[in-house]
Amino acid sequence: TSSIGIAIYGNGGLNSDYSGTAASLFGGGNTGTYSFGTQKGIQGGGEGGVNLKQMFIAPTYAHKFMDGKLSLGASLLFARQTIQVKGISAFAPYSVDPANLYSNEVSHSTGWGGKIGVLYHATDKISLAGSYQTKMSMGKFDQYSGLFAEGGKFDIPSTWTVGGAFQVAPAWTLTADFQRINYADVKSIGNSASNLQSCTPNYTGGAATGSGCLGGTNGAGFGWKNVNIVKLGAQWQMSPALQLRVGFNHGTNPIDTNEVVFNTLAPGVIKNHYTAGFSYAIDKHQEVSGAFMYAPDVSVTGTNQFLLQQNINAQTTIHMKQYEATVGYAYKF
Repeated sequence: TSSIGIAIYGNGGLNSDYSGTAASLFGGGNTGTYSFGTQKGIQGGGEGGVNLKQMFIAPTYAHKFMDGKLSLGASLLFARQTIQVKGISAFAPYSVDPANLYSNEVSHSTGWGGKIGVLYHATDKISLAGSYQTKMSMGKFDQYSGLFAEGGKFDIPSTWTVGGAFQVAPAWTLTADFQRINYADVKSIGNSASNLQSCTPNYTGGAATGSGCLGGTNGAGFGWKNVNIVKLGAQWQMSPALQLRVGFNHGTNPIDTNEVVFNTLAPGVIKNHYTAGFSYAIDKHQEVSGAFMYAPDVSVTGTNQFLLQQNINAQTTIHMKQYEATVGYAYKF
């Protein structure tokens, strides 16, 4: 049996926003005082932050083998992403293209990739699955060619996942997944900020020189490591119409203490997620659902390398916690 379909979904956005009255972490022309008040922004240029959004379109083909016990699928992935970065003018001397470092404009890029997956029903009560998504080669963010490595490249990293579902009782199903996200394979994400050591800055407004400069062929990045994630879940079929679910997700932290400065823009230090949700079938056509997620606060502290260059030995701490609520309605034709 074969089937075809198409899915459209989003990833993100990844967003941070610092007001223009936030204390400056990188100097940016401030006059020796770092208390809160009207300053030049967290990166020395007014409001600071980043907003990354990604959308995927995935036409998919799947086929069942072995009387339906084995299913194989493949998707062609098209992605469009947009980004806006604000308030990083303090980095201009370290950029190979300072005119396209902090334009504050929304830039976009597109690219292609692929995904394959397998599902095997080992028994009536045990199902095993796996998937692999290729690294997606994206076009350059032209307005930020002086910020991201390789002249504005910002590829989407490859991922792979293996897992299983186990029906331990007629109304209970347990799930377990392991996922790997290969952030380190994308230079703009995985390159260390220490790459700036191979950069000769230019304080006269011109271009810096060196492969490790911002926007360079091996330019400094966010220093994110590859991430390993374990996901556990349980589903209870409370009644023919009502399903209840809970889940737990633990991932390794991609950010080391020596990478905190750039990651004020993207403080993705969350390790644990706790989730709960439900779905309720109103009738054979209609379903409502809801979910809640809580991620406890995690912080990482490290030396602010930019202030250290000004003979100011200061520590920077980034931290994050998350709450998320979802409600949904579905109509089946």
